[in-house]
Amino acid sequence: MKTIVEQSTMAFVTLVRPPAIVPKWAPTTPVCPPIGVAYIASASRRARDREAIVDALREAICDTRTIDEQWPMVPSVTTDLRRALPNASIIASGEHITAIPEFNLADCPALDY
Repeated sequence: MKTIVEQSTMAFVTLVRPPAIVPKWAPTTPVCPPIGVAYIASASRRARDREAIVDALREAICDTRTIDEQWPMVPSVTTDLRRALPNASIIASGEHITAIPEFNLADCPALDY
């Protein structure tokens, strides 16, 4: 049984996998498991943090829409998260963030890291 001190030092981490952007002409959709989210969740559990995972792609795998932009989902999701959780740290990851981090941080002020 955890003591009060141990419980108070636990972090609560919510990992969000946003919807995917796929060209209309693509023959398949990215239905693979979110391995990056799984790695972070595993590390969080080892640190005895509590975590929640929101897999927006899995939740609406058949929901398709036509959009004109390539980076529309992450800024809107993080902006909504910032409104709901103004004191939370919001950290983005993935190939888009890794490739052009300065652009992403400037384009999405709701991101912290």
